[in-house]
Amino acid sequence: MPAKTTTTTTTNAAGSEPPVFQSETPNGSQKGQETEARTGEEEDEGGDDNEEDAPSSSSASKKKKKNKKKKKSSGPASSSSSHPVSQIDSSIPLPPGVAQHYFDPIKGKGLVATRDFAEGEDVFMDSAFVSAPPMAQAKHVESGELCNDCFQPIEHASPTLVVRCRATGSSGNSSCGATWCNRECENRGRTRHHNLLCRNSNPASGQFLDFLTGHPYLSLHSVARLYAMTLLCHSHTPPPSLTSTNKDARATLQETLAHTRAFAQIHEVARRRRNPGWEVEKKAWEATLKKALELLRIAIDPYEQGRLDGGGQGGIRGKGKWIVEPGFPREVAQQLFGWDGFMRSLGRANLNLESQGSLYAIHSHLNHTCSPNLQAHHPPHPRSRVRQATKVLLTATRPISRGEELTITYQDPSQALRRRNLLLWREHMFGPCGCERCERELAALPEDEREEALQFERVDEEDKAEVEARRQQAERLTREQEGGEGGKKGGGEKDLSGLEEELRAKLGF
Repeated sequence: MPAKTTTTTTTNAAGSEPPVFQSETPNGSQKGQETEARTGEEEDEGGDDNEEDAPSSSSASKKKKKNKKKKKSSGPASSSSSHPVSQIDSSIPLPPGVAQHYFDPIKGKGLVATRDFAEGEDVFMDSAFVSAPPMAQAKHVESGELCNDCFQPIEHASPTLVVRCRATGSSGNSSCGATWCNRECENRGRTRHHNLLCRNSNPASGQFLDFLTGHPYLSLHSVARLYAMTLLCHSHTPPPSLTSTNKDARATLQETLAHTRAFAQIHEVARRRRNPGWEVEKKAWEATLKKALELLRIAIDPYEQGRLDGGGQGGIRGKGKWIVEPGFPREVAQQLFGWDGFMRSLGRANLNLESQGSLYAIHSHLNHTCSPNLQAHHPPHPRSRVRQATKVLLTATRPISRGEELTITYQDPSQALRRRNLLLWREHMFGPCGCERCERELAALPEDEREEALQFERVDEEDKAEVEARRQQAERLTREQEGGEGGKKGGGEKDLSGLEEELRAKLGF
């Protein structure tokens, strides 16, 4: 596991979504209105490009799709909105000294200090709402070397407390390598995702899990675990509640949907369009993600046709028992497993995922500035001293006054003005930044350079390597789809979802 302390890059942006999963900007995004209008247009294009030829939930008819489309365009958070809309999730318990605040319709919401903090003081700790293994560690989680829930090395756990997956396959042998540090990790992991994403207890998930092994994309793994947690709210073993102070309280479906709505989201196609290599990767990328959705639906869609034909009744049956009870709300399943819903879920993940793979309900509120007053890092585990990928600690980088907004940086603050703003525009879907530092640096430039600094659509020298990497990735995916030799190695450990890798490398991840 990585053991480096550094600034965490959490992304935030605006978007829209169908009714139940209508997601709104959780953390401001500081967009200018011109950029926001363009974002809304791109979202429309993103949906239209993929609606007809993409796989969708078998339970959704074409007529229902048309009705849903009309519904999308009529609400304040529809894909045609000119700017994002933020939503405060008042049910989330906040740490002492921190409050949610709604700034305005453009900036949205964020966090403010309710007391003074000294430089170097820990402001708050947040635990992952959804945890997915860091890309480089996914294969070690699959093999059981790392805990399936907290991703700590099993070798550092007490041997008497370690728990291995007891589910067995059809042959009576276990093909699931899931291992947990202790019963607490097991209970949390099983109720949040593993009861569904286990190739033994739910054999239908096997092909999708194999796909994840070959394509260890953070966003895809995160979406799968979020979907599993949502579905398991409709089971005899629902996940722990995030809102209750009672540690034994269980989450409801509506509670989980409400928390999910609080994360910023965008249609993933609209997001990817802004990257310089989109045209060379588009065809292969879409084909790969369509295959991923097909396998995900076979794995855990309660209304997948094969499951319905087998008597699924809107639930998911494992080995002799219901994992997800019959009657899971059909509309929710349609939104989750339709192409546009899937793309919005991927967009949400890519916008909000912290660099080590987790989604955080409180940390994701934090807005960006190029001179932040907080630094995020992963605290070491008290036993192993390995940094915890499912916990993030926010520490004051300077004195913070009561009433001041709490901020982080979404990218490497040592980069030049134009590069910082370019990455914000491409990856986080807003810009120019407009913070005090950016305004000061912009004002100091000659007039001709000032205009060039805000030219975001031009491909520069630094982008050429990105374009080439995307071209090579597209060729590999194409060979894989055609059954060629190039597909056997899988996706490696890099998700070429944009310039995130550049940011993570420069930030030390």
